[in-house]
Amino acid sequence: MDPKYSAKDGRFWHNEGNYFLPDDEPLMIFRGKDELAVKMCEVYIETLKSQPQTEIIVSHIETATERLAAFKSFHMQYPERVGVCCSVSQKAA
Repeated sequence: MDPKYSAKDGRFWHNEGNYFLPDDEPLMIFRGKDELAVKMCEVYIETLKSQPQTEIIVSHIETATERLAAFKSFHMQYPERVGVCCSVSQKAA
């Protein structure tokens, strides 16, 4: 799970801000087995780097970089489980 968020009471909560994500706000989750997750993190980080480097942007870069490392580590540790979403057999999970 992303260390910034937790699931409780049927909602996703921001751990540091102690607020929930609104039910009407779109949300997309990338799983460790998704081979596209690495690229999505890289694009997100590069986009953040092009923004004015406020405290919030720097914080987002740090957390996204941690998630990128976690995805890469998972891919190296479990290459047989990596693919495009549901195209990977669930037998290995």
